[in-house]
Amino acid sequence: MARKARVIGVSCAVFLGLAVPLRAAATDEATEALNALYGADLARVRGTGDTRDDAELAARLLAAAKRASDQSAFVTVVCEKACDLALGHPTGYPTALKAMDFLAQTVPERGAACAARTLGIRQKQFDTSRGDARPPAAETLIDALVTAADAKIEAGAPAEAATLLVRARNVARAVSSARLAELETRAQTLTQRMATDRRISDLKALLEKSPGNVAAREELVRLYLVDLDDPAEAAKHLAGAKDKALLKYVPAAAKGVEAPPALACLELGEWYARLATKAPAHARAAMYAGAKAYLERFLKIHTPKDLNRTRATLALEKIE
Repeated sequence: MARKARVIGVSCAVFLGLAVPLRAAATDEATEALNALYGADLARVRGTGDTRDDAELAARLLAAAKRASDQSAFVTVVCEKACDLALGHPTGYPTALKAMDFLAQTVPERGAACAARTLGIRQKQFDTSRGDARPPAAETLIDALVTAADAKIEAGAPAEAATLLVRARNVARAVSSARLAELETRAQTLTQRMATDRRISDLKALLEKSPGNVAAREELVRLYLVDLDDPAEAAKHLAGAKDKALLKYVPAAAKGVEAPPALACLELGEWYARLATKAPAHARAAMYAGAKAYLERFLKIHTPKDLNRTRATLALEKIE
């Protein structure tokens, strides 16, 4: 078995070692095919002073790539060349975008590179836009920046996402976009999330050295509970806390809105409402949403028209 494992390991190493040369060989063959088919055309457009013929050739190359969609190396080389040519003249920008979109769909491993290049094209469109064309170019660029930021957040790169959102906000500000407030809020929220994550890391490091630090323990629980609206994660760090409210309510909140009995829902709703009054601005809405959910749950399962029902009804009206 050990010998077999070694053989497999060697085989994998050989395969991985060959992968790059094999890919390079496929790219070389595709480039050779491109030059054989369109070398004369490429030379011709390079020799003219008018870049509109570059854009025209780019459209032809994109059409050729679509007819050879099963040849990934050829599609990659041709689409990238089409994009290069199309960017030579503003009339070619749509072709450049289509080339990147087709390449991303046909060769998924090129998706990230295509997205980055698409963003660059949108930026160029905005930078060169004038007059009435400027606001729509801005909105298109904002869409691309937000999409890229979402992808960075999904990939665990919040700092890069924040940079993209700041760019989107600046573009919106330049054209007085109706989305400016939304983008400012998103950028601010992400910045706050990054600050919270840093503080959580610092507190965890502190607790590793000083497990008995009650203040650090309770701050960590509150950060998960309030700032990140994650009672389940907060409950994992309760051991060592002394705050009676945290010890009582966090474990219950971690089980979800449907779990507690009626009276507990009332207490949790009121507790969340108290948390909301002290929560930082970016977390306040989530705390009020928690309060609302528990109070509504209480009113659903507690039917007697008693003082508790009146208390929950008035608390809910106050929150809304």
